[in-house]
Amino acid sequence: MFTRRLAGSTFANMARDLNGMVTLITGASAGIGRALAQSLARRGGKLVLCARREDRLQELNQSLGGGHMVLCADVGRPEDCDRLIAGAFTRFGRVDTLVLNAGYGIYKTVATTSVAEARTLFDVDVLGTTECIRLALPHLQAQPLRDGVRGQIVIVSS
Repeated sequence: MFTRRLAGSTFANMARDLNGMVTLITGASAGIGRALAQSLARRGGKLVLCARREDRLQELNQSLGGGHMVLCADVGRPEDCDRLIAGAFTRFGRVDTLVLNAGYGIYKTVATTSVAEARTLFDVDVLGTTECIRLALPHLQAQPLRDGVRGQIVIVSS
């Protein structure tokens, strides 16, 4: 049984109303990120769709009705993380859920993986995640409560 504590009260099996809730999804152009965007849009969520492939983001946005924010960014670059977080809070004034889903793997042995390849993977999978959290956290902590929560952070690993 799922139970969580919100603003002094315990709610068991609580299903939140997602209508109008703002969710920022990195890695939204494919896989888990795309499927999550489709599910949240069906439930009335406002989305910030982020990935490196703008054509796929635009296609996804159009398939969801075209009303969501699309931002092409590489979370392995700190300046892109800054532009993403600033853009989301500027457009919507808040982010209810930050989904850090961007990432990739290297399908080689350690012996054949170069240091440059490993650093690039680390920049995206680890530092991109932590940079987005670092930049978003002051905004999340300052925004007013919604359903007893200021905001939540979800880190996806697959």
